[in-house]
Amino acid sequence: MTAQQGSVSGASIVVVESSALVSLQITPASASVAQQTEAQFRAIGTFADGSTQDLTQSAEWTSSPASIATVSDIVGSKGLATGIIPGSATITTFFAGEVGTASLTVTGATLTSLTITPIDPSIPLGNSQRFTATGSFSDGTTENLTNQATWKSSSVNVATIGVNGLANTVATGTTTITASMNGVSGVSGNTVLTVF
Repeated sequence: MTAQQGSVSGASIVVVESSALVSLQITPASASVAQQTEAQFRAIGTFADGSTQDLTQSAEWTSSPASIATVSDIVGSKGLATGIIPGSATITTFFAGEVGTASLTVTGATLTSLTITPIDPSIPLGNSQRFTATGSFSDGTTENLTNQATWKSSSVNVATIGVNGLANTVATGTTTITASMNGVSGVSGNTVLTVF
């Protein structure tokens, strides 16, 4: 639902309930992330008639202790938890009197490298290419950091790239695509995109 007056608008999530909400669960029930990286949680409601509904953007979210991890309660990014320092935090969601909880473990692992795939792709002018950034950490784990990375194209006259790793072609030529993580100095990955 959207309301607009002049140049000011606002949006809200409308939930249509066919029967009473009987339980609220968070998925995944537990997750582990390295410090300064993120995990997306979702709130799934089960109703008396047996139906389920994704209530992530309608529910309220909190994290305790917030010094270990925070969780977004802003529509559009609700349920997105960020690890702050090593430790364990409880992620809680509330909706229509029901409560769901999940656990988040924040490890002390540090990012050691970023790998972008596909490697050196070639695509026709007018097409787009989605890239993935995979982070390798000091404890041997890996994590998809595509939506957390900062993306850049060395030649925006050849291709531009958005925050989610999607490159759109502009003209024929080559450009270097780079992904980096804010706050992690010296760790980045790159690949060359050829547009023909």
